[in-house]
Amino acid sequence: MNDLRYAMRHLARQFGFTLIVALTLGLGIGLVTTQYSLIDGILLRPLPFADAERLLHLGRGGSGNGSNWQPLSQREFMALREGQQSFEELAAFSFDFYNLSQTGTAPRRLTGRAVSHGFFAALRTNPAIGHTFAAADEHKGEELKLLLADSIWREEFGADPAVAGRRVKLNGEMATVIGVMPPRFRFPNGEDLWVNLRLPASVEAAAADPHLLNVEVLGLLKPGVSRDQAQAEGQTILQRLPPLPASDAGARQDATRLVLQSFQSAYNDQGTITLLGIMLAMTLIVLALACINTANLLFVQASDRLRELAVRSALGAGRRRLLRQLLLESLLLAGLGAVVGLLIASVGVHLLQTEISARVSMSSWIAFDLNGRVLAVTTVIAVLSGLAAGLIPALRLARLDLNSALRADGRGSVGGERAWAARSVVIGQLGFACAAMILASLLALSALRSSRSTLPFDPDTLLIGRVELQGLPYIEARQRSDFYQQLLNRIQQVPGVSAAAVSSRDLVNPGVYSHFEIAGRESDRQQDRPGAFLEVISRDYFQVIDRQAISGRLFGSEDGIDSAPVALVNQSLAERFWPGRSPIGERLRRDEDGAPWATVVGVVPDLNIEGIGNRAPAAGWYLLQDQTGWGWLDLLVRVQGDPEAMIAPVREAVAAIDPDQPIHTITTLRERTRIGLAGLQIIGSMAAIFAVAALILVAVGVYGVMSFAARRRTREVGLRMALGASAGSVTTLLVKRNLGRTLLGIGSGLVLGYALALPLQPVLPGVSIFDPWLYLAVGAVLATAALLASWLPAWRASARDPLDALRAE
Repeated sequence: MNDLRYAMRHLARQFGFTLIVALTLGLGIGLVTTQYSLIDGILLRPLPFADAERLLHLGRGGSGNGSNWQPLSQREFMALREGQQSFEELAAFSFDFYNLSQTGTAPRRLTGRAVSHGFFAALRTNPAIGHTFAAADEHKGEELKLLLADSIWREEFGADPAVAGRRVKLNGEMATVIGVMPPRFRFPNGEDLWVNLRLPASVEAAAADPHLLNVEVLGLLKPGVSRDQAQAEGQTILQRLPPLPASDAGARQDATRLVLQSFQSAYNDQGTITLLGIMLAMTLIVLALACINTANLLFVQASDRLRELAVRSALGAGRRRLLRQLLLESLLLAGLGAVVGLLIASVGVHLLQTEISARVSMSSWIAFDLNGRVLAVTTVIAVLSGLAAGLIPALRLARLDLNSALRADGRGSVGGERAWAARSVVIGQLGFACAAMILASLLALSALRSSRSTLPFDPDTLLIGRVELQGLPYIEARQRSDFYQQLLNRIQQVPGVSAAAVSSRDLVNPGVYSHFEIAGRESDRQQDRPGAFLEVISRDYFQVIDRQAISGRLFGSEDGIDSAPVALVNQSLAERFWPGRSPIGERLRRDEDGAPWATVVGVVPDLNIEGIGNRAPAAGWYLLQDQTGWGWLDLLVRVQGDPEAMIAPVREAVAAIDPDQPIHTITTLRERTRIGLAGLQIIGSMAAIFAVAALILVAVGVYGVMSFAARRRTREVGLRMALGASAGSVTTLLVKRNLGRTLLGIGSGLVLGYALALPLQPVLPGVSIFDPWLYLAVGAVLATAALLASWLPAWRASARDPLDALRAE
């Protein structure tokens, strides 16, 4: 306790020093804590349900397309449910959009899940109003029933407590509301409602229907059953199933094993995990810089305490006690740094929660806060930081000859000990900072370039809204084509509309990436077939975006639902598969059962079919909506004048054809682009913060080293100036002594940064990891900061009166 009180009094007397160290460590600890909170919220946060540790996501694995799972077929789910003994509950669920309409209100598009019996039991969750689905509700032909999310119940039904039993229309089909879920239940991805999944009568019936949608599967393990046991049992059940039909088996040639994993793993791809790892590595480098700075400051301060330590040693304090005293002070400083770090982290976490939840779609269980796990990690980081920063200075000081220090009046005894540290600190700081700034700059530049991708058409006069044709009224392809044609005819008659079209993408996100076949180059193996982005469009699509064909023609009036299928290819696809010759007249078809061959009639420019977040043009092709019958399309309307004024007429045009059909998120292309790139902008901002933090810490560190070096050479400076040296020459001399260390540190940092960035190219679209201009810029910024930090102490030393400098020694 005496040592603790002494340490606290000492730090209180050295308030300025204590404040600088607390801020330095606090910056590093705060950034690491903020980043760990992000990782905790996305990857580690447990599901908010009882027995969450026994909840598993089931799917097919072993895919070669970068995904860690694929959904199961309905017959696979039914076979597993009938034959398994490892799970208390096993339930299927499938995502879909739902058009909700009821008398007296405008239709609204909602997100939801069709779920089988046992879904809510597995989650240990009951409705706040009403009841969940019964086993009989999942039979084919049963009436559609739905459970509402609390927010939808309030917004669409006025929080009516008697809502159970209300009849509504859902995707054109009458449905009955059977209950309302608790306020915070939106599992798994912020759903608005849940409907009963209607399954075939048997496994055999499921195998006979090739049009059934695949499903995700949720399982609640029985107590005492391991994941490996359940996986082995499930794999055996699936292997006993008869071979799949050829059309289904082809899609599963590379998905051969059952995978059981947590929802956190299933809902985060490798790119997300890699990105989080990059950002954590950058914050740890910043923390390492903070620890190096702190170690340097502690050593500088301790060199001024040699007389004090020598006196304590003479009075009987052993070296172990002195070492303990110095380490205790380091840990107290780390504790203060942790307090500062938590203040920084609380602000950072709040901003992350606000920005990400408002701008990025997330799984329902994800949240960012300073919970017990995060605080425990912060405590460990603070203790390790205190030990890392204080141990080396304390050990080296404890080994000094304190009696010599006492005779020398506490000065000059650490010159030799300090020389190695000065060089090591400068080189190490610059190396770590350079590596961190390279990683941060690559990440920020990738995000910036992606977020500033230029669209090849005017985004301010183009309205975009999603029109998804769901349910009974639009089962047939001709019904869907007729709706879109009527809609386009109506909208083109609205005053102020210059052109209108539909497309399967919103011009911001990529088209559907799928395999296809080229006539004459067919392959029996799906993985050997080429892939490209596909976009389904109407005839006037290229008029809306004001583009012409490079060769051949565009879709025209002669192309329709009853005519021969036609296709367009972009320049990248043409050059990839028909280099040096025209693809016009070649035939393509989608890699799915029954897809017709389509003849290429034109080549069009590359138009960001890969999405605007990816810089490199990608191969793509286009099919006509009339000839595919796609029903999930975006409406594109080119307007003259104020685009906001045209939103109401467009909605009215949709309602005039089908009053139960909503148009979703209608806005300008510029606003859609801003929303689509929000995640990249957040990542870029965080990377920029890391880079600035590293730059600040390295500048402070170099300044501290040079300040001590200049103070140690006070007598030398005084003598040189007394003998006639100018202030400028003395300043230059002191700065030049640090120049070699600066260049060595930056050089090693450039090599380290490149080595760390080498495996990250796949997750950094739009940039090369060896961009010479970027490396040159990082090196120049660091060199400038280091030289300025070196110049200021040198200039202050040279500005001192020579007689004062001599008397100081």
